[in-house]
Amino acid sequence: MLFCDSNGVLFLAIRKSEIKEKWRIWLKFIPNVWKFEVIFKQTPNEMNTEELREYFLARISELKKTNSREEWIQSVKNAKSHFEIIHGTEKKY
Repeated sequence: MLFCDSNGVLFLAIRKSEIKEKWRIWLKFIPNVWKFEVIFKQTPNEMNTEELREYFLARISELKKTNSREEWIQSVKNAKSHFEIIHGTEKKY
């Protein structure tokens, strides 16, 4: 599985490593306390902004129609960078 960072660099998830920090072991019964760390390997490939935008729009379009989905689509269409596509644009009030 490939992952794209906020600079367009692609990474490959190569394995999971069990986390050995004691506090995580003590709290393992609590949901969402990470039990594994994903190990990534950088690939020589990059994804440009338009490729990432098209990928996001294709995946978002598969979701059920809601107001949130439409806002998300607009946010992705208006994004100017990888970071904004992935994280969204900050609303200024």
